[in-house]
Amino acid sequence: MFGFCGGGRQKKEEGERIIVLGRSDEYTDVDNSVRTSKYTLLNFFPIAIREQFRRVGNVYFLGIAIIMAIGWYSDQFDSAISPWTTLGPLAVVVSFSLLQEGYTDLSRHRSDARTNEFPCVVLRRADVLDAMGGKRDEDIFNGEDIKVNLNRTFPSPMNRGGSRRSALQPPSAEEATVAFQKIRRKDMNAGDLVIIRNREMVPADIILLAS
Repeated sequence: MFGFCGGGRQKKEEGERIIVLGRSDEYTDVDNSVRTSKYTLLNFFPIAIREQFRRVGNVYFLGIAIIMAIGWYSDQFDSAISPWTTLGPLAVVVSFSLLQEGYTDLSRHRSDARTNEFPCVVLRRADVLDAMGGKRDEDIFNGEDIKVNLNRTFPSPMNRGGSRRSALQPPSAEEATVAFQKIRRKDMNAGDLVIIRNREMVPADIILLAS
């Protein structure tokens, strides 16, 4: 089955675009990577701790512990109980929640990595593939290039009466040399011609061309 990759996750808003089949090298600013994870190493603690203290119960016990600490460590008022009797259990609960959240997000990172590294086969012009420094897929035609005849005749639009107008449009005599390349799913770009075999995962938003 052949599919045409229509696009991926856009990094910024764009206007209308014209995408040429097989010329994905012109659209490298749009990738096909999948990201379901919520955190990175840099933002995990700030975001995760903020999420924990969005819970009313955690904010309540933190406030009580602060008031107890003021009375315990200052002369403002007397506190008969150490603030650590509240801070200790709160720290244990928050730490356990952070560990659980971190483990869950790590699983998402691993799942994303497996998905993004999934191998896909695309059909590209041989000259474009050579210019990109890509390698041919040895499993298809032993990695050899094939020539494609682009001769086509297209019927003219139908008139209102249902008959065809005039003759067929003139055919093109152009030939192209194409090759099959195995790439990672995340490296697919808009304009790629993708080959999807039976029971394989559909690697992107595609338009079906042939089956």
